[in-house]
Amino acid sequence: MIRRDFIKKLTSIHPSLVSIRTRKSQIDVERLEQESSTVEVFDEDAKLREEEIDKKRNKSRLRLSDRNILFENTPYLTPTSWHHGTIKYLRKNYGRYGESSGVNPSICWPNTRNDCRCKEKRIQKEERVRARQEDIVKKMEKLEMWKQDLYNRMAKKESEAKAAKERKERLIEEVRRHFGYTVDPRDERFKEMLEKKEKEQKKAMKEARRKARDEKIVDRILKKKETKKNRSDTECSGNMHVAFQIGVFPMSVYLVQLFDASLKLAMFKELHKELEVMAIMLIWRKKFYEDSMKIQQQAVGK
Repeated sequence: MIRRDFIKKLTSIHPSLVSIRTRKSQIDVERLEQESSTVEVFDEDAKLREEEIDKKRNKSRLRLSDRNILFENTPYLTPTSWHHGTIKYLRKNYGRYGESSGVNPSICWPNTRNDCRCKEKRIQKEERVRARQEDIVKKMEKLEMWKQDLYNRMAKKESEAKAAKERKERLIEEVRRHFGYTVDPRDERFKEMLEKKEKEQKKAMKEARRKARDEKIVDRILKKKETKKNRSDTECSGNMHVAFQIGVFPMSVYLVQLFDASLKLAMFKELHKELEVMAIMLIWRKKFYEDSMKIQQQAVGK
């Protein structure tokens, strides 16, 4: 009660004090608002000035992203491509630049879907490794065979080179015997005779290869006919055995003999046709060889 009375007395004695205090507080609030707005304006001006200074400092004229990478900052402040929003890119940025990248660190933890994918990738990788190891083991088993094949090919090439060298030496010796005295290998006559001998040798080798090929063809045809004949004999014997079992031997024997004769006639005709073709080929090759030899003799005579 005493305190209330005291307050009433004070307000009644000094009524202007309260109004002055409120008016002063309003003036202070307005001044603070003006000062804060001026501070914000000053801050924006300072930022613009700093940006302008930074641009002028960039004497290298690098792009902003490259310059940020140079100064160990986040390359792109805002996404500029589709992959900038992927989880892989964001995780990479957070691991490289930390909190300054502005990335939420919660995305760095794996989820169930990523766990399944990682398991599948791990299983596929193990399968690839296992398949590769099995392939290596199989190839290691064949290594000795491949080595032997390589050595055989090398020996074959060496023997061929040695045989070619010996043939060349024999030709040179034949040319020298043809002239009856030692001739300089750089002489034109020696070169012409050597070339002629080489051509003759090549033709002889070609003729030998052709004869060997023809012999192989004939042997293959004869073997084919023998196999067909043996097969037909076995079929005929089987038919005769069936005829004996059935009890119609005379008629079945006649039919079997007739079938055998027709089969032999067909085989003979087929063989005759093939031999005719081979004979025509041999005659044509012989004629071509004789014509070529005549042309060469005429050229040498001229």
